[in-house]
Amino acid sequence: MKIESQVAQTRTAESLRYGETLMDAIELSETFKEELEQYAISLEIFEAQKKKKSGSAPEKPQPSIKFLGRNIFEHVLLHIKRIRSSELENTMKYLNQKQCF
Repeated sequence: MKIESQVAQTRTAESLRYGETLMDAIELSETFKEELEQYAISLEIFEAQKKKKSGSAPEKPQPSIKFLGRNIFEHVLLHIKRIRSSELENTMKYLNQKQCF
C-alpha cells in the first residue's frame, strides 16, 4: 500500500508542477496580449491625432525572452504538450480549482 500511496503523491506533485508551469505560461501570454491591445489603441489615437499635431509614435511592446520567437498561442501549446497525457486531466482539475479560489 505504501508504494501506491507514493505513486499517487508523485502524480499529484507532477500535476501541481505542470499546473504551475502552464499557469505561468498563460499569465505571461495574457500580459503580453494586454500590452499589444493597449499598443493598438495608442496607435489608433496617435494616427487620429497625427493630422492635428506632430508627436511621437507609441513604443511597440517587446515580447518576453521566454517566448523564444513563438507567438502567445504557440507558447501556451508548448507547455500543454509537455504535460504527460496521464497527468493532463489532473493538471486541468488543479487549474480549475486554482481559478475558483
